[in-house]
Amino acid sequence: MKIDTARVLAEHKLERLARNSTDTVTFWKEATGVLQGIIPFDFHPCWFTVDPATLLITGHLNEGLDRTPPQIAQAWYGEGDVNSPNDLARIRSGVATVRSATGGDPVASWRWRHLLDPLGFDDSLDAVFRKRGTVWGALTLLHTDGSRPFTGEDMRFVARLGENLAIGTQLGLLHGEAATSASDGPAVLVVSHELVASTATENADQWLVDLPDIGQFRSDRLPMPIQVVTLRALQSDNGDAGATVRSKSGRWVRIHGSRLSGGGEVAVVLEPATPEHLAPVRLAAYSLTEREQQVVDLVLRGRSTQQIADELFISEYTVQDRLKTIFEKVGVRSRRELVATIHQTDFAPLVSANDERIRNGQPINR
Repeated sequence: MKIDTARVLAEHKLERLARNSTDTVTFWKEATGVLQGIIPFDFHPCWFTVDPATLLITGHLNEGLDRTPPQIAQAWYGEGDVNSPNDLARIRSGVATVRSATGGDPVASWRWRHLLDPLGFDDSLDAVFRKRGTVWGALTLLHTDGSRPFTGEDMRFVARLGENLAIGTQLGLLHGEAATSASDGPAVLVVSHELVASTATENADQWLVDLPDIGQFRSDRLPMPIQVVTLRALQSDNGDAGATVRSKSGRWVRIHGSRLSGGGEVAVVLEPATPEHLAPVRLAAYSLTEREQQVVDLVLRGRSTQQIADELFISEYTVQDRLKTIFEKVGVRSRRELVATIHQTDFAPLVSANDERIRNGQPINR
């Protein structure tokens, strides 16, 4: 079999870029240059960060656009259109075109009818990229009617790049978090069983003063959420405890405590809450039980009724019954509306904020 030297060299180049990635946006722009030399596509690629827990998009880059087109989220989460990250994650290759996914009839795709075709595009090659099975991002390449159609080899090539695209995206996100200001970066405290902080990072006070509490913040007493998490970690069987709270400034904060060896102290970490952390908070607002929240989590991951029943060790009838109750509590009529509602509440604001961060040359947030 003839070896395509250009594609092999491109794969090696992307691997080097991925392992040296220090910024997600820069990595994506460099990866675009690698792809341009191999796959013919029109306009700029759409790059996405994806929440690994729910497979909902959290950020987007297209160098030809200032803002994420709302039709993308509407197609994948409101209309249940083909090639959503959930769909692609179920495919071994993680890659499909709109034409292949619709059996050669792109008109069947809501995104094609309402976004791609009106803008003059004839097809879309969509992919998710995974590292050890975990999805970290997604990619969309477009071509117009006059361009060479995407081929099976194009799809296989993008699939081979998947792990390195995931590595570069993940490393870029981690470096971006580390590069944020001290007030935004995680803070760590070591708290004793007497609820006294023996050590703390320099930025800890900036976090503590913003936490909700009974009365005003006092330097000689830790805020109530820290006390609660510390006591729970000391008393729990596995030594872990956590809470997600809304700060005085309005941001959501994740507090996690881990009991240290010796049993008398707890390492407490404070960091910005991610959508994964916020999901239980949002769902609790609908008065969903713990079991109902588990069902919603699996719905977000694209599980079928049978798969949900198998994973939760309940009958399909029970799953349907719980879904009916969930729909009534959330005020929706279908799984599709449920996913769309959660995306609009938890993830759309994050995508919009990331659009703004990209315009200002700041790192993408998860």
